[in-house]
Amino acid sequence: MTALLLDVDDTIVDTARTGWEKCQQAARELGLVPPSRGDFAALYGTRGFDECVQSWHPGVDSAQYRRRYDSLGDQYPPVPLGDVVSLLSRARAESVLVAILTNGTREKTRRKLAALGLDDADFDAVSCADDRATNKSDPATFDELRRVLRQESGETWMVSDLPDDWRVARRAGMRAIGVHASTWAGRKADGVDILVPTLDDLSGLIPLLGGSARRPVAGAGPVQAISFDVGGTLLEEIETPERTLRRVVGDSGQIAGAVDSAHWTVASSVWGDAEAIESELLSLYQTALISWGVESADYIAREAMRRHISSKNWRISEVAGAWLLANGGPCRLGVVSNWSPELEETLRCHGFVDVFEQIVCSSAVGASKPSREPYLLLAEALRLEPGQIAHLGDDLLNDVAAAHDAGMCGVLVGRHSPAGYLDDVMRVLL
Repeated sequence: MTALLLDVDDTIVDTARTGWEKCQQAARELGLVPPSRGDFAALYGTRGFDECVQSWHPGVDSAQYRRRYDSLGDQYPPVPLGDVVSLLSRARAESVLVAILTNGTREKTRRKLAALGLDDADFDAVSCADDRATNKSDPATFDELRRVLRQESGETWMVSDLPDDWRVARRAGMRAIGVHASTWAGRKADGVDILVPTLDDLSGLIPLLGGSARRPVAGAGPVQAISFDVGGTLLEEIETPERTLRRVVGDSGQIAGAVDSAHWTVASSVWGDAEAIESELLSLYQTALISWGVESADYIAREAMRRHISSKNWRISEVAGAWLLANGGPCRLGVVSNWSPELEETLRCHGFVDVFEQIVCSSAVGASKPSREPYLLLAEALRLEPGQIAHLGDDLLNDVAAAHDAGMCGVLVGRHSPAGYLDDVMRVLL
């Protein structure tokens, strides 16, 4: 069975935001100069609260400051960072245990959970600072909660915004999922299994986490190479297959019909065979054309396929593609992509010339994602262990889970990624 251990502050509630506002207000009410955003971000959430206060306001009465700070709770209520209720529902449906592991007190934790419409009873276990003799800097804290849940270490995942939590969880033999937060600034990960932009991305991952005890553990220390997916990550299509087909039909003077979007789904296994790719895509176009009663279906299908896979039908994505062209390679770079044989030419046409040291194209190597094989081939070509590579992609199964299955760090990236996400990913990994 799989179990998730959820951190609270800046993982499920935006503590940094409310903490900043409360610190500003408390300082003003006590006649103190409020900390700058930089000073606040450098300490908050990584050290004890009293230590933070003394750093911002040397010599201040910490107890008085804390009382004033705590009194502002109703004025600055907890802000949810995601739909935890839906997350719990998905976990229950998949028979996944969910527990809370926090350095916060029981009283404050209950208040934060209440802001999400939840309480202790909604979780399989809740471990707070005043429940135990150790804190989250000690692997024994993680191990104690694991035993309460009767879990194996390798099937237990710590979900947190803090690289320190990932590090300690892995020392306890667990896996770690990092959720993007402002607390990543200036911190390095000694190793993390999966990174996601938002807490809500976790719901889609839940069905893919089972069996993690059988998977290799991503290596510790800085990542040596970054791998990118292409379609939906570096490049995005301009026209869908159906739109392209309708346009070609219109050019022939005929009338196009409509098909369900599910019609265009291609099995992942097809992408490992160049001939199968062409045959499958042609079949999809031809089936639609026949249902529309279009003449010259074979010619039109081939023309539509040619236009759709052409480099002209792809543009640089606003997130990963634009970021890479603007920033250059922060380290050794590779590609793992389910694509037709035109992949290298398509990348070249969009300015990715001599950017990638190795390109693993499914149709060229005879293996496609979500199999581990393309990822292992990239690691072999780069002469690195899989754990020294992080793979970035937009698909939870083909990119994130598959890369993790191969022993890499899987990083989810897509249009919904928050501003600065890739900069923070690179800073925390490299």
